[in-house]
Amino acid sequence: MTEVKEEMLYIDERIVLKDIVNDLVLAVDIIQRLSKQLSYRVDNIQRLDAISLDEVESIRDYLDSILRLSVESVDDFQQGADHLSDLVVAIKDNRKSGGGA
Repeated sequence: MTEVKEEMLYIDERIVLKDIVNDLVLAVDIIQRLSKQLSYRVDNIQRLDAISLDEVESIRDYLDSILRLSVESVDDFQQGADHLSDLVVAIKDNRKSGGGA
């Protein structure tokens, strides 16, 4: 088996990597924002602020949306991780075959 020489990424490979990383950061950012918003609502409950049944229903609905968005974000993150793995394999294959930019 031919060894893969460690080389700097070509510009087109760096562009693909940048896009993948941006997608991963976006997925993580969405989860972080959801967490902060939930923390704010939890703080109100922890302080035993006056809360109405409508507010409790709103929290329930919010949790449903958090679940949906979290699942989507985790799926996006997994897809980004898969794309990153595919990129690594493609780069190694390209180097083995003597390909260039």
